[in-house]
Amino acid sequence: MNILPANVTKITKSDSFILLELACGNSIFTSLVLESSESDEYTLGENVNILFKETEVMIATPDSKVSARNSFVCPISDIEMGVLLCNIAFDFDSYIIHAIITKNALLELECEKGESFRWFVKSNEVSIQKI
Repeated sequence: MNILPANVTKITKSDSFILLELACGNSIFTSLVLESSESDEYTLGENVNILFKETEVMIATPDSKVSARNSFVCPISDIEMGVLLCNIAFDFDSYIIHAIITKNALLELECEKGESFRWFVKSNEVSIQKI
């Protein structure tokens, strides 16, 4: 599980959905949350953790355009290659973000340690943990 500390910077509500903008260092993440109870109330400036699974992180070349708002270009710090799957570690502002992709995708993208690639995660795959 990828876990990043963040701060709530914007809250937009519509029907039963909440779109949160979250500052993690100099980067902004978004999370689309289904509002279910009063305990889901968020406040501006609130400190939270951003959580998302390694299997929800997708990667692309740095110049690729993607529709995901949570899209960042970072260097690859490590690659663990398995028979079917690979674990790619990205150096994101002193945090390590892990992505698990197929070995075929890794080879097709020609990923190498030290090179920069785009990693992204859809807003509805980002969970928020109150701290």
